[in-house]
Amino acid sequence: MRGLRADTHAVRGATADEKLTQRRKERKGQVSSAARLSVLASLRETGAGIFRAGAYNMRNETSDKAGVPDAMPAGTSDSLLYKPDQDLAKVRERYAAFWQGELVDRVCLSITAPRERPIPEPEAESDEQAHTDPAFVVRRWNARFANTYYGGEALPMAWVPGQLLYAAYGGRASFASGTVWVDPTLTDGQQWADYRFDPANPFIGHTLRITRALAEDAPGKYLVGSSGIFGPMDAMAMLRGMCDFLMELALPEVEVPLRQAHRQCIEGFRHISEAVYRAAGSNGGWFVNHPGLWAPGRINNWSADFIYNIGPRQFERWVLPEMQVLARMLEYNMYHLDGFRAVVHLPMMLAIPELQGIQFTPGYGHTTAEALPVYKQIQRGGKVQWIDCAPDEVEFVLRELDPRGLLIFTQAPDIERNFCATRDQIAFRLEISCF
Repeated sequence: MRGLRADTHAVRGATADEKLTQRRKERKGQVSSAARLSVLASLRETGAGIFRAGAYNMRNETSDKAGVPDAMPAGTSDSLLYKPDQDLAKVRERYAAFWQGELVDRVCLSITAPRERPIPEPEAESDEQAHTDPAFVVRRWNARFANTYYGGEALPMAWVPGQLLYAAYGGRASFASGTVWVDPTLTDGQQWADYRFDPANPFIGHTLRITRALAEDAPGKYLVGSSGIFGPMDAMAMLRGMCDFLMELALPEVEVPLRQAHRQCIEGFRHISEAVYRAAGSNGGWFVNHPGLWAPGRINNWSADFIYNIGPRQFERWVLPEMQVLARMLEYNMYHLDGFRAVVHLPMMLAIPELQGIQFTPGYGHTTAEALPVYKQIQRGGKVQWIDCAPDEVEFVLRELDPRGLLIFTQAPDIERNFCATRDQIAFRLEISCF
């Protein structure tokens, strides 16, 4: 398994299907051109300083902007060293609309690309230093930011190495092959009765020290937040070993100690989430989470990757209650759904009113087109989502999906050639000459 790349606000509720259907009817014959113009505007933004175009107003004056801030809150910089000459107030406005499942003027589109003349990134002397040395992590993030172009809603955001929290719940941890390995420490199901989450876990300490170091270095340069947190049941599978853990989920004699340990892990999850955000601070009341989420409240971004190994009955007994609790834990939330085998559980997830967002990753070897039915199912369920796709897939995604409540991440391998080529290619395909 791998880690995360995680009061509810503006959940669209039980009438989401009807609302979405009505929106599509109202926008029939207009959504395609509006959506396409939106991506072109994003691509133009991304090329600021490389290619220029005359300003034009694409705002949809009829869109409902209730609750979307019109300006940056007091105390927040309107520019960042690693994202110069960009309108952060407008970025905030679009993110706020995204979380509400709405649209300000265009889809949220985060585009990054490498700079032409990168500076060398620091090299760690060991895997342990790469994960636990605050000064090294700060230097590495600054080098990565300097080497990256941030366009559209892309923002320079930093967090601790996500693998560091693999061991936050216990287990025998070691550093090797560029990550953190955790071996099981429980050898019998009855040992769950003795499990206690330890807030003094050294890996939580490493996480908080690095987060504070980043927060001290960040003002005026970049934003700091959470890497997302390994879900409680994923952590339990790691502590016991996957096969034994899956078997014990079905054993009545283990249920009581297992549920007791599960409650401990959920409270541990709460402790880590709140502690990381306290260490990171906020930028005018806005918070950051992997892989580039920004919200006017703390974001809970988590996974339960082990669910591809269980059926609907076990999901309903064990995972559904966990998701209901975690969705209410912080102000905003996004669940990471990993792989097609886990999609069987999606209907139950969509029925959780507190769950705001679901991010589906189809898995290695699968295409955006293959994942499209799942993306559409998530939208029909009234949840926001972010999608990672190639630059030449952005137009396809916008043709097929409602841009409301949609955040698209894309990475180009080259700024000038790829950004301009992508821009021109999309403009040509759509027969739009607004550049």
